[in-house]
Amino acid sequence: MAARFFNIQIFLNTNIMGTKLNYQTNEEKGKILHKEFYSEMPAFINYLSNFSTYILENQSKFATTWNNGLFTFDLWLSIITDIADRLKENPDKIAASRAKFSWELFGDLRALFTIHCLVLYVNDKDQHPDEKFREKVKTMFKTE
Repeated sequence: MAARFFNIQIFLNTNIMGTKLNYQTNEEKGKILHKEFYSEMPAFINYLSNFSTYILENQSKFATTWNNGLFTFDLWLSIITDIADRLKENPDKIAASRAKFSWELFGDLRALFTIHCLVLYVNDKDQHPDEKFREKVKTMFKTE
């Protein structure tokens, strides 16, 4: 029975990586980005950390202009705080480990803010130097 389960797991794992991006979780997309663009991760993590700090230091400015009906500013702020805390603890480990990168930044609701920042990061005047990275992000997260 264990061997049969193991074979099913291998089948599922190999087919998940071959599925269309539409059917992958945000965590799986994070793993793919990390695998294909490992050298880009430290710069993105630095951007994410700086952006998180900026929002946390200017909460009142953002709170007064918040108009997202999907969730409250307090929820958004709690997600940002969670990510900022994780980045302060282990930025190098998050950049180095595909599993840590995908879970810490794309796990649960953290994916909302991470994806938001990732799209901003690559679309900054459409000048991101790595066109392949920029196109991968746009395709994965449907920004066009």
